[in-house]
Amino acid sequence: MSSTTLLESFCSLPEDILVRILLSSELDAVVACKRVCRRFQRLIDGDIYLQYKIELALNGMIDGPQSYPMSVVERLQLLREYSKKYHALYFTSSEFKYSWQLWPRTGTPMTGWKFFLGFGGTISYIVVKPAQREISISVPPLFTGLREMRDWVVPYDAFMENVDREILCASADVSQDLLLVAVHGEDTRHITVYLRSLDDAERPHPCALQPTLPITTTEDLYPFTWDHERPTPLSMKSCDVQIHNNIIAWKVVVGVDVADPSDVEIWDWTEGRRIYHSPQNPEDSFTLIDDAHIVHEEWPLGLLLKVPPAHTLVSIQASSIPSPPSSDPQPFWTNPDLRVVVVRFVKEVALLIPYQTFRDALSVAVSPKQNPPHRAPYEYSIAWKDWIPRGALLVHIPRAESILHRWSVQHCYAYGS
Repeated sequence: MSSTTLLESFCSLPEDILVRILLSSELDAVVACKRVCRRFQRLIDGDIYLQYKIELALNGMIDGPQSYPMSVVERLQLLREYSKKYHALYFTSSEFKYSWQLWPRTGTPMTGWKFFLGFGGTISYIVVKPAQREISISVPPLFTGLREMRDWVVPYDAFMENVDREILCASADVSQDLLLVAVHGEDTRHITVYLRSLDDAERPHPCALQPTLPITTTEDLYPFTWDHERPTPLSMKSCDVQIHNNIIAWKVVVGVDVADPSDVEIWDWTEGRRIYHSPQNPEDSFTLIDDAHIVHEEWPLGLLLKVPPAHTLVSIQASSIPSPPSSDPQPFWTNPDLRVVVVRFVKEVALLIPYQTFRDALSVAVSPKQNPPHRAPYEYSIAWKDWIPRGALLVHIPRAESILHRWSVQHCYAYGS
């Protein structure tokens, strides 16, 4: 059968069948069909389901659960309103309450306050307030201009008996109603990580088999710093804690100085077990990209994406993997497959790497042709010239004092397409 005959047969199908086929097709195929004939163009432009599918893809979104109490017509209208505000750079001001630079004007005692960022299904802003014996958690609106900030205040005594213990860091994942608080244990050689429900911090998280996770200085874990006469203390920073589904990755500093060695640990917080750990240099950085993979500057085994020697890597920016809140369903949500990883270099250069680039590289690395069975898993490297042309974007930031100042910050946030 010729291609012309196939096209004619396809075009002669009933409209409801054509709509079903197009709804299950990729966006490129739907757009291409609009150019085939006027009938297809009228069909696609006039069908509300196809229009919703197109708008979702153009805005880097995925559809929410079908059980959400909103019709497709209402979802499409809400999505178009969101798109208009997004492209017009409309934002919702958080006003005075969330501007930590202005807090001193309130006269509230700020002695010992610590400010953290939580990287979970969305970004969280966390303030530990020793003077007030409480932790404040704030999360931006799910959709720009459509929702208000969400806030929680958790008193110390809701999760720990000895409120005088120092809180090393705190993090949160609103999508899982998870609050994570790390405090020193009986001494500085031990860290206890509390796993609590954000909405009810007095009780352990219902998905956690254990209410706490223990981190302990032991000779077998930290042989390079172990001193029998004076065991090394441990510390943590919230910027080194990332949460995705049942996985938590964090960096434990083995010592008291930023130059001391560190240990990257990966835990399954629901089962209360450590999956992996590896000693690292103190300046090394990392970010989770999915349930099974982590991007790191130097990892003992793994897929190696090489960068040019002329660019000195400064850090891999910590990031969140967008996840809709399970307790608060949404009509649509940012597509996690379209996120990017941001790598910061010196000389005002940044590298933006889409998640799809890592997936493509991993599929090559695990193929029998590229990675024979006698090799260790993912023991494969890809030269810069072989993956950068189509796999990433190298951005040179203009030499302006104000921009340079902003680029000196530690984190970047990347969502959507």
